[in-house]
Amino acid sequence: MKTSLTFLLAFLLITSCKNATDTTVNIENHATTSTDDGSVNKSKYQGNGFSFSYPEDWHVTDEELIEEGIYYMAVEKKGLNSSGLMTIVSFDYILDHDLMIDMNIEELKLNSFINNLNFDPIADDEFSTIKSRTSSFEFTTMGLKHQGKIIAFTNQGSSYAILTQEALEDHQKNSQGFRIIENSFNID
Repeated sequence: MKTSLTFLLAFLLITSCKNATDTTVNIENHATTSTDDGSVNKSKYQGNGFSFSYPEDWHVTDEELIEEGIYYMAVEKKGLNSSGLMTIVSFDYILDHDLMIDMNIEELKLNSFINNLNFDPIADDEFSTIKSRTSSFEFTTMGLKHQGKIIAFTNQGSSYAILTQEALEDHQKNSQGFRIIENSFNID
């Protein structure tokens, strides 16, 4: 199983950096909705046992069944100069939270585009209303400082590893999108 997880994490790092035009997305998992108060138009993602809403200036750039029982998807802020990214990997079985985070950390350390990578210790946290384990991180790439989190949790017999990242200069532009996704995240 560790080999599958290592392969998956390497795949995630490669695909999270690829151009959105190179991806295929299953449109059946998405529906556009509007809020009653007109504040933010949102789309809804639903697939592989979970769902969430995301603002119209974000889009799903990739989703893929990695292998039986492991599903990957990514949602990013639109725009050439945007940096907001969230990847979600769901496993149809239980995995140790700290192991999922440690494996993500090791894969990030192997990425040659990342410099000055620093991690906070893994700590108890919440994602949406779900108890989780989280490690925040910072790094520099192409001269830009970035920050992110690796979040791991288990719910209803499945495990989830979520990675968020953004350029520090884009934090204010991305915060609403990350908040909408997290607050609407639901295990179906």
